[in-house]
Amino acid sequence: MILVTGATGFIESYLLRYLIERGESVLALVRDPKRLKVDVDYVVGDVTNPKSLEMAFRNVDGVYHLAALFRHDASPEEIWRINLEGTKNIVRMCVEHGCDLLHVSTVGVLGYANSKPLSEDSPYKPNPNPYAKSKAEAERFVLKACDEGLKVKIVRPAFVYGVGSRYGLNLHRDGR
Repeated sequence: MILVTGATGFIESYLLRYLIERGESVLALVRDPKRLKVDVDYVVGDVTNPKSLEMAFRNVDGVYHLAALFRHDASPEEIWRINLEGTKNIVRMCVEHGCDLLHVSTVGVLGYANSKPLSEDSPYKPNPNPYAKSKAEAERFVLKACDEGLKVKIVRPAFVYGVGSRYGLNLHRDGR
């Protein structure tokens, strides 16, 4: 079974649909099930509350960790709490339960490219905002867990938008 954190988010709703269409067994971790956009099994929990994660990790083989806070009106403390401390909780549970982890980060952990190509080996130079800085620290923690045997893949999307997005381009319902 695959556990998807942050399951009520924009990318997550598309990911859930994709996994379900592929016939995967999926469990969504949500704080508010009323916000789910996909008919899927779920467990109520919060990445910042380790106790609430225990039920979610029963019978889970892999975790797609997308839960994060990226809002301009959020406090830096809340961003760090969710993006770093929440990731630490997910990593600890993955190690404890022997789950593989797909960690969704951001290209912002590498900073501004200034027309130079960047690669996965480029050093961390996070953009100067709490989101990028907290995601860089979270990535460091995830990579350190590899030493404990955690199997990890990290993806670093850039600006993500599209139909249903509430951020960025203010697209019409039909995607124009």
